[in-house]
This record gives sequence, C-alpha cells and structure tokens, in this order.
Amino acid sequence: MGLESYEALGLKWTDYIPHQPTVKQLAFLMLPHRESLFGGAAGGGKSDALLMAALQYVDVPGYSAIIFRKTLTDLKQPDALIDRSHQWLAGTPAKWVGSEHTWYFPTLNADGSPGLPAKLSFGYIGESNAKIRYQGIMVQFVGWDEVNQHEYDDYRYLFSRTRKLACPIHQTVNGVPDYREDCQICQQQKSVPLRVRSTTNPGGFPWVKQRFRIQPDIDPREAARTGARVSYVGKHSKRPFIPSFLADNPHLDQESYAAALDELDPVTKAMLKEGRWDVSPDARFKRHWARYYSRRGEYFTLGLNGTGPMHHMDSLQRIFVTVDPATSSKFGPGDILNWRKQPSYTVLSIWALTINYHLLWLDMVRFRREAPDVILAMKNINRRWNPDYFLVEGNGVGMPILQAAAKEGLTVQPIITRADKVTNATEAMIRMSQGRIWFPEEASWLSTAEDELFFWTGAPTETDDIVDTLSNAARNISWDEGAVMPDNPEMPEGDMRENLDLPMIIDDLYSRGYPNENPFSTGMEFLP
Repeated sequence: MGLESYEALGLKWTDYIPHQPTVKQLAFLMLPHRESLFGGAAGGGKSDALLMAALQYVDVPGYSAIIFRKTLTDLKQPDALIDRSHQWLAGTPAKWVGSEHTWYFPTLNADGSPGLPAKLSFGYIGESNAKIRYQGIMVQFVGWDEVNQHEYDDYRYLFSRTRKLACPIHQTVNGVPDYREDCQICQQQKSVPLRVRSTTNPGGFPWVKQRFRIQPDIDPREAARTGARVSYVGKHSKRPFIPSFLADNPHLDQESYAAALDELDPVTKAMLKEGRWDVSPDARFKRHWARYYSRRGEYFTLGLNGTGPMHHMDSLQRIFVTVDPATSSKFGPGDILNWRKQPSYTVLSIWALTINYHLLWLDMVRFRREAPDVILAMKNINRRWNPDYFLVEGNGVGMPILQAAAKEGLTVQPIITRADKVTNATEAMIRMSQGRIWFPEEASWLSTAEDELFFWTGAPTETDDIVDTLSNAARNISWDEGAVMPDNPEMPEGDMRENLDLPMIIDDLYSRGYPNENPFSTGMEFLP
C-alpha cells in the first residue's frame, strides 16, 4: 500500500515508514484515543508498531516525539530502537544527532514555506525519575517500549509534558493554541493529536494490567479444568489494548522464533508465547500454588463449585484481621530505593483459621486515606465479622493506629514485622506452596490481591501492603503449630511501653520476656 491508500483509510502516513503494517499494527496506528497499549506476547511486532506511530507526523513543522526504554543500554542493543531507527532512516533527509539521541526531519508549512524541523528523540529513565530528567520537554507523542518495566509515577508524569502545537502566526490565547479556520498553518498544527503509546510483554509491574483492565476472556481456573485456551483482552473503553502474537507478524520466521520460545521455562514461555498475564517467573508467590474455596451459607468448602472438604462456620478456630496501615514503617534491604516506591495503601485482611490450620482469606479492604478512616474501617469490620482480634503492625509510626483502636474498645495486638520483607513472607510462601492458604472463589478484591501477590518479587520499589497482611497472618498462626521463637527477635529500638496503651499483661511480658505459651492463645509476637 502507498501513501494515498493509507490516507484513503483515514490513516496519517509518511514516507519515513518503510514497512507495510500488519493488520494489528494498522489498527494500533489508527486509534484516535490519547492512550493505548500494543503487544502482549513476543514476536508480535511491538517495536515496529511504536516506531511507526512516532513517525506518523514527522512531516509537520515543530512536531516532537520521544520514545522511552528503561536504560540507555536497552535503547542501544542490536536491533533495538535506536539501531532499528537507523535501519529505517539511513539515506533519508532525516539527520541524526548522536549527542542528543535525536533524529531531525525537514518540514514544510502548509503554505509551502520551510517549517521548523520535526524531531524524534530516544530517552531513558534509569535510576532517576521522569520529573528530574524530563520536566523541561514539550512533546506531542510519548512512546514507552516495554512499559511494564517502568514506574507508574514516571508514566503518569509524562502526560504533563504533552502540549498541542501552536500556529507560529496566531500563537496562543491564555495558553491555548488559537487555531483559525481560515489559516492553513493553524489547521496543519491542529491536525497533530496528543498521544501516549506503549508496548509490552506480560509481566513486570502489575499497574499496566490494571490501568488497561487486561482480563481473561474466560475464568483461568475453568480453562485449566477443561483445557480451553485463555485469551487476555483490554476492557477499558478509553485505553484500548491491542494484543498481538507471533502469528500476527508475517515479517518474522515464525517457525524458528516459535522453536526458540519453546526452549524457555514453562512460566516465561506462557508469558511470551501464549500472552499469559497471570504468571511471573520472578514472583515469590507462584500462581499454581493458589487454592480456592467456595462458600455455601455457613459452610466453607475447600475447592471450587462447592466440591471438597467442608468446614462449618462454628468449627473455625478463630477469625482475625491483619492490618497494614499506610503509615507503618517500611524498612529493609534496598531501603535507599524506597523513595521510588508507589504510595502505600492501608490494607485490612480478614482471615479464618480452620481446625487443621488452613487459612481462609475471607475479605480484604484497601484504601488510601487518613488514620481516622483506618479506625472506622476496623470498627466496620468488627461489626460485620466479629473477629477475635486485630493484628496491627506495631513498628514505628504504626503505633498510633494501634493505640487509637485499643481506646475504641477493639481487641488489638501488635505484631512486629521483620526488616526484610522476603524473610517476613517466608512462612506465607511455605504455607501457600503446601496448599494451606485459600482464596475465595469470587470476590470484588480478588484480582487486586492476586496481581500484587503473584507479581511480587521482593524489590523495595514494589507495592507490598497486601503481601504484608498475608505474611503477618501466616506468622501469627505459626506459633499455634509449635513454631520456635528466635533467640534474638528483631525489635525496634527504645522502650515502647510509654507509647502503648494496652492491657496490663503487656507489662508482665516486658518483665519476663517471651512466654513459653502464648497468654492470649493467639500466636501473637509480643514486645519483650
């Protein structure tokens, strides 16, 4: 197809794009939405699609586009974006300025006079952040290659760097381009949309899956039972996701590429060849460990669709709640990177313990609000579930939440989280791998919890508030089963008695250290 054929389809095109797009790439290039995502599997033509999109308007004076990878090394790899751009643009009127990692394109104004050059730049975030590196840019196109490797804050910040082009004659009024209907240059500038385009394979940060509402077309658990194939589709009306697979890309040797993918481990193969968004090879909690219970009235059945061992509500040992306040201290290895972490959530998870020490995850509440709202949420949970106790992180600034809850008459107990989040989660990982932690068959919060758990690697920049509530629940019940307390448990510095308004039993614990038996029969770790 030539330029006229593409324009007949309503597609903006330039001669700087040397390849004919695939059907999926064509759909991606024609999207009118400000934001969209392409890819979802290896070999689907992601990088080509992104480069095509960036080049669509390089014949318009003043147009500016930038494409990001995580590191400069990623950009400079053989056949990566910079190398590929040279393959495409060598021998064209475009000029490369290596010190700027930028291509410049000659342009003409709508009246035929020489226009300002257009440009396509390549950027990277590295260990910095977008606000520090790119707060001074103004672009009409932002591209993210392998967007799942980038922080959500960086992604969102670059939206603020997009600006509409203004006519050099009529400029702006109150900061808004003053487009005139009778001005050809105005209409030329107006034709350039603001776009944020991304490509990715599954995996990486789960915010990508959440932002574009990428969901399975059928229940993966049902698919595993029947052998049906699961496809992942985007369900956000304003942020379309176009999945593309190896079979959609005729420009590759599909047979050889598929054979190479077959050499991968099963999890990575599922991601890159099958486009599976529900697995991660680096996750601490493995998707295949998950077990699901169903509820029928007062009975919990350890299995889907009401099939499996049954436990009546009255047979449960106890119901308890783990609380991870957003204000709790977050410390551990790699803490220097915590400034890059996403804002914390307050998470309250409700648990039931069966007679044979299986944990049932009954409910979860997650929000970002202030301390009084945490207390209100605890009181609401107390009315609904009547738990035996609330476990609240007692580290650092989490203590005021614990104090306030105690003063409200709630049964609360402090738990001291270990400095290393991975160590803190070890008991939970062991129990889940043994099939002793059960998710509900259906719950409004289930996908949120699964996305965090099954993609969490323990990196300090990852969101881990849900993980913490699971970790603390597993550690809490370990005492009941005869777990041995460490000789020198990690504790915060200083005497915390003056900050703790709890029952007199706590003072007794201070005087004689950890008891041989738990005085509250809850598996709680107490302050020494």
